[in-house]
Amino acid sequence: MGRQRRKRQHKDKTTSKVKSTKRRTKDLDQIYSEIQAGKVTTPLDLDLPGSGQFICVHCARYFIDENSMKDHFKTKLHKKRYIDFLSHNNHHQLADKVTSELVMKNLSVEPYGGPEQDGQIKVDNGPKLNRNLEVKEEDNDQV
Repeated sequence: MGRQRRKRQHKDKTTSKVKSTKRRTKDLDQIYSEIQAGKVTTPLDLDLPGSGQFICVHCARYFIDENSMKDHFKTKLHKKRYIDFLSHNNHHQLADKVTSELVMKNLSVEPYGGPEQDGQIKVDNGPKLNRNLEVKEEDNDQV
């Protein structure tokens, strides 16, 4: 049996590049300039998903209905894009506030006090150390 032919690995390179440039999202400065110009609301367009009525302005995406748009608002990609949008436009204080609110909302973790702080359990590793020393001394006596 002869050697098998190597796979052709270069053929997908150009198609992936074409797809990535075709589906490229708008840059943050383009979105910001559209918001400043007041182009946020769109007229009824049957070519767009949901007739162009359900749009996420920060991500420049159209959705079929309001439920899918609300689901998008909960995703990590939207939250990252929203924070990038705020920080890109020199709203650092507002971005810090939004990020801290998101972190505190999602990661509301109470510090574990445990029974050690209440005084119920006292940690003492002394006897364990002494037991180990006694075992070592007995081993030395046998030799």
